[in-house]
Amino acid sequence: MGKGNRTRNERAASTLATATPRQASKKKSMPTWVGTLIVVVVLALLVLFVTFVVLNTRGTFLRMRTFAESEHYEVTVPMMSYMVYTEYQNRIALYDQYSTQFGTTVAIGGGEGGDALDKSKSLRAQKYGVLKDGDTVINDNATWFDHFAYTAQKDVMQILACCEEARAYGMVLEDEDYEAIEAQLATIETYAAQNGYTTNGYVSVMFGRGVILKDVREMMELTQLASKWSSFKAQEFLDGVTDARTEEYYLANKATYDVYCDYTGYVFAATFTASKKTDANEAKAENEQNAAKYEQEKERFAGYVKTLSEATDNKDFCAKLRECLYQEELIKAKAAKTDGSELTEGEKSACGTAADVALLSAVCKNKGEKDEGANESKMYDWLFKTETKDGVKTYVRKAGEVSKFEDVKKAFEDPKEGEEKVYKDATSAYSACIFDGGMHRNEEVVRSVGHILFKADTYDGLTSTAKLSGVAKELADKVLARDGKITAQAMANELLAMLFAEGKITEVTREDGSKYYKIDKSVFEEYGELYTEDSNVFYDNVEKGQMVKEFEDWLFAAARVEGEISYTDPVKSDYGYHIMYYVGNETTMWKSEIRTKISDDENTAYLASIQTTHPVTLNTDYYRYIQG
Repeated sequence: MGKGNRTRNERAASTLATATPRQASKKKSMPTWVGTLIVVVVLALLVLFVTFVVLNTRGTFLRMRTFAESEHYEVTVPMMSYMVYTEYQNRIALYDQYSTQFGTTVAIGGGEGGDALDKSKSLRAQKYGVLKDGDTVINDNATWFDHFAYTAQKDVMQILACCEEARAYGMVLEDEDYEAIEAQLATIETYAAQNGYTTNGYVSVMFGRGVILKDVREMMELTQLASKWSSFKAQEFLDGVTDARTEEYYLANKATYDVYCDYTGYVFAATFTASKKTDANEAKAENEQNAAKYEQEKERFAGYVKTLSEATDNKDFCAKLRECLYQEELIKAKAAKTDGSELTEGEKSACGTAADVALLSAVCKNKGEKDEGANESKMYDWLFKTETKDGVKTYVRKAGEVSKFEDVKKAFEDPKEGEEKVYKDATSAYSACIFDGGMHRNEEVVRSVGHILFKADTYDGLTSTAKLSGVAKELADKVLARDGKITAQAMANELLAMLFAEGKITEVTREDGSKYYKIDKSVFEEYGELYTEDSNVFYDNVEKGQMVKEFEDWLFAAARVEGEISYTDPVKSDYGYHIMYYVGNETTMWKSEIRTKISDDENTAYLASIQTTHPVTLNTDYYRYIQG
């Protein structure tokens, strides 16, 4: 170390060693007003932060963002969230209803390569697969959120276009439209209360973060206006389909509609039921006895259809069939006599009557190739056999052709050497039919109907109206006060009595002195919207076999009069009690199908065209603000 450096270091060390610490200088204290100001600013920022969080949670800032916009209408982000989750909720409800009805859980499947929908996971975390619109691939690796969002987006574009059309023609929502909306909102409020939520809290849970009842109301108003306009146009197109246009369309498409035929046929079924006895010897004896009867039945039925197959024409076929049915009735009647005595003439006559009734069911009209389950039978395969030549399909059956069919099952499998027979339930079918006429259009009669349904599951056995709301609760309160309990039948009767007392139902006397009761369709619709538990008040063009038996028995009764209501007796079915209303509009099935086809095609083209006339601007980037 150099001398100079050492001297400096020594001096520094000496200084450090001998230095006396300085007394700290006294700082000036902060003025009180400055501290107060800081506290106020901090509190203000905290309030602003909390306010921001609350407003954001309530969707206030989202409401400032427009997802879709036409010339005069807009859909904000919370409104779009409501639409997306309405698609989701509707899908869930549909499958839940199916599962309840059929007692099985059905997976909600996605697109190609996708996964089944899992309600416990977020939609964006689940793969839907290939998202298509018709044959067009929209997204080949979509999430379930993408699927519901795309469907909702198409709906919104159509809704806004319809609203613009309605506005252009001066259509607006009226009091009854707003009442219908309020009724739906009241239902949401009821469900919220039942599940322990505030209304807006429940709405947010169901339809996405930030969505409140105000957003739901605004979207419902747009949807209601669009629905009102589209229904008006749909009816306009339907009214424009004249009988002449219907006939012209049929003649140009005969191959599509001439797929129904008439035939006379019958199926004889021999059945064997394996013994349920636990004792092996007793079970064996019973099985051998029943198997012998089964074989006798099979032989007898095979003889019947052989006889029928030899018929020369329809008259001969029916005569032969009637005799076969008569013989069966005699056998059943003799088996029922425990004393072994011969049948009396009266008993034989009763057998003849039963045979005549059974023969009526053998005459089949308007049976179509498309009938459910029909193509699974040999008879239907024969009836609707076709051949194709030069690209043209032709049905080959000719009037008067007869055939028989057998589907024979054994009561046991052939045992291996040294083993006992193992009996099992079996049914053998023997059928024969005669083709009565060429292929034709469906001449089945259809009718339009309305109904107000009170479900047994909802009302039967109720001793309180706490779970009910609105007019249904008011009606139930009256029933409960009078009867001490509530039933679906009592609810239907109470509503009928109220309508009659208010003069809405009128009595009409026919020329023969019999009476029936009428109500104005608009009045029935008004009360139907308020009370029915079905998704529809009216069903157009109902064909036989489409509804439950009791419903159809009332609708297709010969004495039905247009405008008639089922006063004083509601119609009971497995669902509950229906207040029925006959709209009328009786027509044939083929004409109804063609009218619907023409009007639907025109309406579909119109709805597509107005989306060009009224373009909608979309801000799809805003999907990121929707919970998923």
